[in-house]
Amino acid sequence: MMLSIKPEIPDATLKQWQGIVDLMAAVCCVPASLIMKVHPSEIEVLISARVPGNPYHSGENVSLNTGLYCETVMSTRDRLFVPMALKDPQWDHNPDIPLGMICYLGYPLQWPDGEVFGTICILDNKENLLLSDI
Repeated sequence: MMLSIKPEIPDATLKQWQGIVDLMAAVCCVPASLIMKVHPSEIEVLISARVPGNPYHSGENVSLNTGLYCETVMSTRDRLFVPMALKDPQWDHNPDIPLGMICYLGYPLQWPDGEVFGTICILDNKENLLLSDI
């Protein structure tokens, strides 16, 4: 994935985004809500909800091309909802499963010029059909 050089995200914006992911996790009653930022060969947990049981931490990086839910969101530039990865042959080997994250809902984020920034997503450790309406 070829990415052009982009500006740093201002601290005030990061603080607002933290509030958003914290609120998403609380309202949806899920253990993880994230803003992910893509880099040339990896994806970073830019912002992670501050909620009990969240296995993700801001600043973590994971290699791309490993089958992450977020990779599909970024490549299709479309919403992805996986209510129960363990029941879906396309997702039953996802790298987030060992962390207990078996339900996923994510949306693509783009820079103003249309280039992919990453994703905003929520993950759950149980099947969660309620997320389908979000």
